[in-house]
Amino acid sequence: MKKILALLVIVVLAIGGCNMIKNEPTKEEMIEVLKSREVVEAIERAIHNREEKALTSEGVIKEYEIIYNGAKWESRGAIEVKILVNNDKNLYFIYTIRKFNDKYEVSSSTNSEVLEELLGEK
Repeated sequence: MKKILALLVIVVLAIGGCNMIKNEPTKEEMIEVLKSREVVEAIERAIHNREEKALTSEGVIKEYEIIYNGAKWESRGAIEVKILVNNDKNLYFIYTIRKFNDKYEVSSSTNSEVLEELLGEK
């Protein structure tokens, strides 16, 4: 009986420990982070790093939209999110947002081939 009880305690602790390590935020928590001023500023910095004239009438990138419902939590503790450009489903970035030293930053990015061609990066 003691062995069964001990085994049960170990299993419960292992399951609880795995859940604590996972520490995955809810979709609502991710959206709240993505809507924060700090993350929006980080996204806009990343966009301007790709195109100096972005978000102006002279740039290729005139506007962007964060696709909140498509946000995904990555096991490395980051949020992956799609950024739609100029309301065109063929123009997008996929950014990984991570917190470094209590500050949110875009830690990696990819973009659609069509957007890459428009930005002259091929």
